[in-house]
Amino acid sequence: ISSYNPMSSKKKGTMKASYKNDYLHANSDVDFDYAGPCVKAAAVFGYQNFLGGYQMGFDSSKKKLTANNFTASYDNGKSNAALSVENGQDVSGSYHHKCSDGWMGGVSATYSKASGAMVGHVATRYDASPDTNMKMKLSTEGQVGLSLQQKICSSFSMTLSAVLDAKNFAAGGHKVGMSLEFEQ
Repeated sequence: ISSYNPMSSKKKGTMKASYKNDYLHANSDVDFDYAGPCVKAAAVFGYQNFLGGYQMGFDSSKKKLTANNFTASYDNGKSNAALSVENGQDVSGSYHHKCSDGWMGGVSATYSKASGAMVGHVATRYDASPDTNMKMKLSTEGQVGLSLQQKICSSFSMTLSAVLDAKNFAAGGHKVGMSLEFEQ
């Protein structure tokens, strides 16, 4: 793929490649620019219940990495754990578990090296019936999220939700919403 802008006389081209088999999926894009090519590449490796991936970007005109991300996960069908590192700065981890047929829960945490801040979440979902589910999420930043979803009939469902600021409850700023979904 290439392009030419007659107003600025800039030429640009892109080359893409990918490879996929049962255990590996890899792709790359090379953007050819007058200043120098930019390379973006990613690969995901999977074996049994494990997945691992890496994504990178390199700008040759600046001679620096523009992306350097790694992730790994394990999923056994009933529980899932994941860990990721973004540009060596932000580290995220999560764990989700299906406790029973109608109940699941999870925790997640993210640490930012730049700000030194860590944010965590705890969430749960309960399926009261095939047509009704309730969700709750708590964060270390003091936010409480609640939702109720009800399927009224086969083509119509309604969701009620709220996000409350528990740290500043009297100050307001809470959010309340309703969603109506129609299907054909």
